[in-house]
Amino acid sequence: MSASKDDKLTELLTRGNTLLKMFLESNLEARRNMQQSLLKLIDEVTRESQAYYSKERLGEAHSLYSFMQELGKQLTLKNIEAKGWAGIGKVFLKMKRYETAVDNLLMALSLVRELGYKDEERNIAYTIGVAYQAKGSLKEALEYFQECLRIERELANPVGEIAILCRIGECYRDMGEFNKALDSLQLSLKITRDTGNLESEGAIITLIREVNKAIAQR
Repeated sequence: MSASKDDKLTELLTRGNTLLKMFLESNLEARRNMQQSLLKLIDEVTRESQAYYSKERLGEAHSLYSFMQELGKQLTLKNIEAKGWAGIGKVFLKMKRYETAVDNLLMALSLVRELGYKDEERNIAYTIGVAYQAKGSLKEALEYFQECLRIERELANPVGEIAILCRIGECYRDMGEFNKALDSLQLSLKITRDTGNLESEGAIITLIREVNKAIAQR
């Protein structure tokens, strides 16, 4: 009979902790010989943590993201440590534990900024903005969405601006700053049309109509 997912999780964590302990206790030559095994372990943990998260098996995902964070920390692989912190943050966001999500995501953000990884910095900052927005902390959400927008423009990726501008528009709408909301949403719509990325067009038009209706009712 094939092992259950829980058995596979236990086996992976046990094997991973054993390999990590052996690596940390080994001399330099032995560590060189173990590098390939560690890389395979990291790939497996990354793959399985994402699989658990996508299936909303959040306890299992949290266990593997936590192991990934510790693995990165012990091996001084800051990119792996950052992935672990970010994954933990996403789990807590899914659980609607917004403050805890932000705390973990900020740890990841600090590491990727140190590494100069702009793509990851943008993605994590966006998720922090989403957490703050869900929590109702709109000024903080705006700060991180605007940081995302700055990075996206540095990377010259106009399509990536669309979702960010919509989030900014939503925040301004919920703050009652309707003209600023319209500015962001109309720019998002323009980019959508200019780039031919029309799958978002309907949702943006709906948001613009909602804001115009709110303005008319003032």
